[in-house]
Amino acid sequence: MGCNTGDSIAFVASASQDFTHTALQKFRFAAESPGYLQTGSGSLAFTVLNLRAPFKFIFATEVIKW
Repeated sequence: MGCNTGDSIAFVASASQDFTHTALQKFRFAAESPGYLQTGSGSLAFTVLNLRAPFKFIFATEVIKW
């Protein structure tokens, strides 16, 4: 398993719910981070305003195959 252009990070505002039953609040492709496809690491920023509840991030591979 390597890094793919379809790998993604999703932000889910309700950490207590199963993410397959709730809408994703934010979504970004991991390849937007410089160097991710070469090294497998990077960083992305998500702007979240006034969130006062537990949340979680989900990493998904090959969401879209090019």
